[in-house]
Amino acid sequence: YGLSECSEHCESVFNLGGVEAVAHAMRMIPDDVDSQACGVKVFHRLFSGGTRALSPGSPQSISLIKVTVGAMKSAQIASLQADAITLIWLMSTRDDACARCAVDFGAVGLLLSAARTHLDSSSMQEKCFDALHALAVDDVARTVIAAEGGVDVILDGMEKYISERSVQEAGLSALRALSAERDCKKMID
Repeated sequence: YGLSECSEHCESVFNLGGVEAVAHAMRMIPDDVDSQACGVKVFHRLFSGGTRALSPGSPQSISLIKVTVGAMKSAQIASLQADAITLIWLMSTRDDACARCAVDFGAVGLLLSAARTHLDSSSMQEKCFDALHALAVDDVARTVIAAEGGVDVILDGMEKYISERSVQEAGLSALRALSAERDCKKMID
């Protein structure tokens, strides 16, 4: 974790297999909230700048998504969830295979739960809506999001933050992505 604070050290962590090492450590102690939070923080530091990327569909990216979703399942800590949601969004935006895996691993339910739990946070609503938009890469994902109550969650958050431009934009983007699937479009209309 300490190494990821310095940009030069981040490059070493990234280039020398640190992604898989951190993911492995997170898999070894899934019930240790501190370790999960630390792992998600390291990944957040490595990837949030947008300058590093894993090969699309690579085992490392799938592993990162899997342990990030696992960390969200094991801990309901707002800061961990915020970092994990940002990671899911970042990885899914860059890689449709990551988005599909995140949906398969249960990220949709976790994102919707976070949005419901943190309805008092416009920032969390925006992050969740952006991540849902990134996950809506195909009709299967769109159907999962809608079936789990995604349309209502998005509309509730948008209604609560009617004057927050960033929440409105994120919500509309997510709804637009969902509307590409015929049954989802009916729910939105």
